[in-house]
Amino acid sequence: MTDHGRRTFWSQTPAINQKRTCRTRTSRPPHSRTLPPPEMTTSTRRPALVAALALVLAGLPSLAGCSSDDSSAEETVEQRTPIETLSLERTRFEDVLELNGEATALNDATLSAEASGTVLSIAEQGAFVEAGQVVARLESGEEEAAVEQAKAQLETARSRLELAADNYQRQLPLYRDSIISALEFEQVRSERNQTRASVNQAEAQLASARERLANTRIRAPFSGTVEERMVEPGEQISPGQQVARMVDIGRVEITANVPERYANNVQRGQSVTVEFDTYGASPRRGQVTFVGNTIDPQSRTFPVEVEIPNSNRQIKPEMSGTMKIPTRTLEDALVIPRTAVERDEEGTNVYIVERRRSDTTGAVGTGAVGTGAVGTGAVGTGGVPVVDVRSVTLGPTHEQKAVALSGLNDGQEVIVSGQGNVAAGDTVRVTQRYQTIEAATTPVEESENI
Repeated sequence: MTDHGRRTFWSQTPAINQKRTCRTRTSRPPHSRTLPPPEMTTSTRRPALVAALALVLAGLPSLAGCSSDDSSAEETVEQRTPIETLSLERTRFEDVLELNGEATALNDATLSAEASGTVLSIAEQGAFVEAGQVVARLESGEEEAAVEQAKAQLETARSRLELAADNYQRQLPLYRDSIISALEFEQVRSERNQTRASVNQAEAQLASARERLANTRIRAPFSGTVEERMVEPGEQISPGQQVARMVDIGRVEITANVPERYANNVQRGQSVTVEFDTYGASPRRGQVTFVGNTIDPQSRTFPVEVEIPNSNRQIKPEMSGTMKIPTRTLEDALVIPRTAVERDEEGTNVYIVERRRSDTTGAVGTGAVGTGAVGTGAVGTGGVPVVDVRSVTLGPTHEQKAVALSGLNDGQEVIVSGQGNVAAGDTVRVTQRYQTIEAATTPVEESENI
């Protein structure tokens, strides 16, 4: 065959119209190939080889087309909007009333002088003193002398009383035997009574002198810290003058005003949690020690006081805190993150994910979902994740959680992140599926340790 004949044979080879599907990847088994007869010569085999080469070249585009289809399907899944969901299940929800208040020291007293005199000494500011310990001392020479004089007078009076009492005991039998007259015996008894009265008077004078001496010593009414001293040594002071201020913050008290609608939810002795804004101050447990009995006509509130242990003295007076009072408990509630709620002019909505059958070929929602407190396994194994919207009615809320009273059911997947980027009917890619409300509302830096 001439070269022209070979070119003519090539050009007349029919083009093979192959569909671009994955089936074009499958070649005919080697044992089914048609082999040339043994008697075929070299010149007759050459056109057959050319035809076979044409078949191979014609099939290459279809192979490339199949690979392009697979890549396109994978890109479609990856291009879907990523979201995170929470699988709803009923759980316990505690409704909490939050009130703002300020801490005050349970013991806070200003010490005043009860006597006049010169200040000899006073405790340093910031010093801790025990209950009964001297905080300030005044000059007391005259008071000490008065005490000694009163003691001496009392001793004299007691001696006279002893003599008078002995004389009375001697004269009593004589009077009974009529040896002495009634007038004489009455004089003896009168002398005894007078000396007894003198003793009582001397005792009172001694007590008064000791009290005046004690007033020159200003003592701590409770154990605490000298927050402020108002006089200095050498200063002359008078009765009623302020000397020092003492504070005990071993126990603090926080006061808040409760709206009147909660009047039946707050009781004396109720356990309360208080959180303070100060960095490093951990939440404290306390008890309600006082509940007001009257409503303020202006604010429509009533006062409550909560006492809190503060042994490490971390809480300071005037610190702002948030009082959290449990008001009711829902044992079987559908709880969602507050961030999942979208509000518009038509109401309150929540976006959910429904699984629908796929109309296309290829994997749906490939990729792991996470481990631990969040779901495991591939997302979308039951169909394509599609967004839908539910109108909901919300109940009580606390911190990052809200109770859905209607509009949602157990087992539904609520979108908790990414809902602002989707609309009803959109297909999405679930990157995280949380199994508990705690996991869904835990900050990212903390949830990594769950």
